[in-house]
Amino acid sequence: MSRVRGWCPSAHRPMMSGDGLLVRVHPRLGYVSADQMRTLCDLAERYGSGMIDLTSRGNVQLRAVRAADHSALLVALIEHGLATADPRDDIPVAVTPLRQAGGLSERIGGALYGNLAELPEMPAKLGVVVDAEAGRALADVSGDFRFEQSARGLMLRADGAALGWPIEDYDPRQALQDMAEWFVAHGGRAAGRMRRLLEQVDLPDDWQVAPPVDAVAPVSPSLSDGRLGIAFGRTRAAVLRQIMDVAGAEGALVTPWRMLFLQGATGALGDLAAQPDVVSDVSDPRAVMDVCPGAPFCGSSHLDTRAMASRLTGVVDGRLHLSGCGKGCARAGPAQFVVVGTDAGIDLVRDGRADDAPFAQALDETQLAARLRTAMAK
Repeated sequence: MSRVRGWCPSAHRPMMSGDGLLVRVHPRLGYVSADQMRTLCDLAERYGSGMIDLTSRGNVQLRAVRAADHSALLVALIEHGLATADPRDDIPVAVTPLRQAGGLSERIGGALYGNLAELPEMPAKLGVVVDAEAGRALADVSGDFRFEQSARGLMLRADGAALGWPIEDYDPRQALQDMAEWFVAHGGRAAGRMRRLLEQVDLPDDWQVAPPVDAVAPVSPSLSDGRLGIAFGRTRAAVLRQIMDVAGAEGALVTPWRMLFLQGATGALGDLAAQPDVVSDVSDPRAVMDVCPGAPFCGSSHLDTRAMASRLTGVVDGRLHLSGCGKGCARAGPAQFVVVGTDAGIDLVRDGRADDAPFAQALDETQLAARLRTAMAK
């Protein structure tokens, strides 16, 4: 069984990174109102560096927060509805942005909030995915307990299992409670993640009945539809504030694709293309790159991934994941190519994840670019 490394930071339990504390905010149902976005921007500048990340689970990170300021920051986040008062409720729940308003995914997500504290004590990297639409949009998003659709209706699928448990006749909250208690009783705390536990333990037969519906095609940026990407998932608070002001938006859905889906926009969305760090259409090479924070922001990283990504924009024409180490924080699912920083140099993985076996090892950046060009030409 592979080793669980670190934990996922939260508002209550930040993580020390290369530039200070990393504080992760889990927006309720992925939605941040315009007032909340401006509050996040203000807090990022007051207590941190002013840099803000959008993560691969649809969360928002404030960077370089000073340890002495964390308590005041947490109070402000709770006051503005951006963090839960009870840290036990702070389990990340990723709800599909491609949901119908008032539909099943939204109802399930809403029902879970406020009830997560009833679950048994969970490992620090655990997450829930609510993707209960006609097609799965979050198939590549990390999550241990997955609410999805099958031909038999709503089901709950344990991550790592091909089939799921039909729960049309169950309260989703009780189904999650039952699976979480099974997870803990069978060694889940030690395993850390559901997928790792299932390498050793079999699920009950009646939890492996139905396959999930197919995944939908990836979503692309489109300013005309209010979907704008943030290059490599990082920008400054001043840029986010300007985006909300120019768009005249009521709020935004924070997606796992490092995109904002603007809601209720009344401004000239085409003007956003000129904003720094905005990815406005799929032709931008940055739209198909998943890039971790990298050095010097992460102490585990062997690469300045953001600078390298900029240099590789003219080389790559497929899905590229740049990971400063083998943890693969920027993308849980496979990518066409994965660049991985190591002590010995740069490894390159094809059609896999950051911890898969590479087909080229210990490269320098010039060799990496040449191998990528050759591989893409085949």
